Amino acid sequence: MMHDEERIEGGRRKMLIGLPLLAAVPLLSNAAEKTREFPRIDLSTREARLRVYSKLVGSLDGRVVTTILKGWYFAEIGGRTIPFYGVMSVGFARTRLRRNETLEIVSAAHVYHTDLGTGRPLVQWRNPVTGKMCDVQHVAFPAGLTRIVPVDGDEGADFHREFDSQRSPGARHAIFAAQQQADDVVFFERAEIPVMVGTPDEFTHNEVIVMRAKSRDLADPSRPRARQAYGTYASRQRGFRPWHRMGGIAGELVAHGITTLGANTADIPAAWIEETRRVRPRLVDAPEQELDELWREG
Repeated sequence: MMHDEERIEGGRRKMLIGLPLLAAVPLLSNAAEKTREFPRIDLSTREARLRVYSKLVGSLDGRVVTTILKGWYFAEIGGRTIPFYGVMSVGFARTRLRRNETLEIVSAAHVYHTDLGTGRPLVQWRNPVTGKMCDVQHVAFPAGLTRIVPVDGDEGADFHREFDSQRSPGARHAIFAAQQQADDVVFFERAEIPVMVGTPDEFTHNEVIVMRAKSRDLADPSRPRARQAYGTYASRQRGFRPWHRMGGIAGELVAHGITTLGANTADIPAAWIEETRRVRPRLVDAPEQELDELWREG
């Protein structure tokens, strides 16, 4: 019968023999990661980059694509960050490539400011800074046409997004050249959008957006769009909106959020469907009809 000392020594020898094998596992894993190859996406020309961009924000075959956004608003006052409310948006878009390196986007969306606890659209909201009750203003974006056009000399921007001058007068939206990072293809965007132009409450909405999709999807010639693309955004504006009832308190309104482009309609939040069907039923039940007039005009 083996004594305890012999069992311990035998176990020690087995452990020592196995250590080099265990130590090699991370090395093998790192080597596999280094040698793993991802499809290289052609980003060498503007035409190529715009085609890739169109597969993120829309579809080459012109079908309606769904975008879902979820985010959060905060107030920054005197070095403090104070949660305000959430934001929930669903939009629909159709895209088509034109000559001269231009992409047309016809889109419509409905945006709700939401309760931080339940995620449901707010009707009234108690401002946590002032304690005042506020009538919440949501945002309905009717069908509109924007164009992605080439630009030179704007701090390295590759394209500009041109808005309808009546819908967003004075807006500047720059799209920078795409990069591939391993399996991710990434676009960076920066927007400056004047809001409530011509009124005493005019302000500029500043936004930074990072969008990414998998090179595996973009390289597949049978796919007119990326299976799913994601974006993160951060926005900042000096001052607050009139309906916040801040009473002249100085500070900044900050937002952070996540966007899913090419989302499944099954993933649209039930709360968005319920409220939008009440106020704008066609956008829920037949979004293609919402876009149809502007799409046909093009």
